[in-house]
Amino acid sequence: MNLLKVLLYSLVFAGFANASEPSATSPALININTADAATLATLTGINIRKAEDIIKYREANKGFKTIDELGNIHGIGKKTLETNRARLTVGEVKTVVKPADSNVAKPVDNKPSAPSTANGLMPKM
Repeated sequence: MNLLKVLLYSLVFAGFANASEPSATSPALININTADAATLATLTGINIRKAEDIIKYREANKGFKTIDELGNIHGIGKKTLETNRARLTVGEVKTVVKPADSNVAKPVDNKPSAPSTANGLMPKM
């Protein structure tokens, strides 16, 4: 029975540890300055009519400067804004490219080399 508890706790802990990592199925960011109504309507608490209101506001105000500006639209409150914040952007989505690591092992040349001596010189043959 004790082993069963340990196993159960291990599984629960593993689930929590993986929950903080982004998954391949996590939704993509939505740029509120370029998204169409159908895309905006995928947000929690936003129906197609509210999505159209977002587009009208965007056109009237030359785009959104911040995500918080969504709160200026009638019917979008703090709760809706905070629920969707992680999925929203107002600018271009940029991919971060890390520089090549110079410590990465290089491929090994498996060609046989000529025999050498302890001092590194080639022996006379």
